[in-house]
Amino acid sequence: MFRFVHAADLHLDSPCKGIGKTNAEVGKILRAATFEAYDNLIQLCIDEQADALLIAGDVFDGADHSLVGQIKFVELAQTN
Repeated sequence: MFRFVHAADLHLDSPCKGIGKTNAEVGKILRAATFEAYDNLIQLCIDEQADALLIAGDVFDGADHSLVGQIKFVELAQTN
């Protein structure tokens, strides 16, 4: 049996523009939450012994590909 995990629209390191402008601290927490969710997704794949992770939709937030987001995306995928 082939087991896979499907996820979509990660939007890693999304600046949460509307919230971040009104409350910088909440914006910072939400940006960090995108990485925590991705880390949890990778851990789920490990725990469930998934054969593959299928990511559909946006990994990053439109054309805003932060370097931090790109590095963390690759690092987590490679180390796990």
